[in-house]
Amino acid sequence: MPELQLIAGSDYDLLFRRVPAETVQMHLESDRAFMAGLVSRCREAGIPIRVPPEQMAGLLYPLVLSTLHEGKVGQVSLGGNVEALLELVAAYCLGEVGLELQWIED
Repeated sequence: MPELQLIAGSDYDLLFRRVPAETVQMHLESDRAFMAGLVSRCREAGIPIRVPPEQMAGLLYPLVLSTLHEGKVGQVSLGGNVEALLELVAAYCLGEVGLELQWIED
């Protein structure tokens, strides 16, 4: 959504405080359902996803949000490394690399 590129980091907090909790929850549930379906379809196709959908989403959310603001004044540039980061996430999800990550449940 192009509108999200216009929002500064501090504006996200304000936005989430203004949006009804039910609406935020509905969007999060939609994301969870999408990720669960994606992981399920991958596994059915023989792609050995080794992490729960929640962990996969947890790795992708910050990457997506950071790419929305890449190149903005005061923002850290990813230096064209989005593909490398996606490969690292994929390798972790496939069990090809091990990372000691601690997940905080909602």
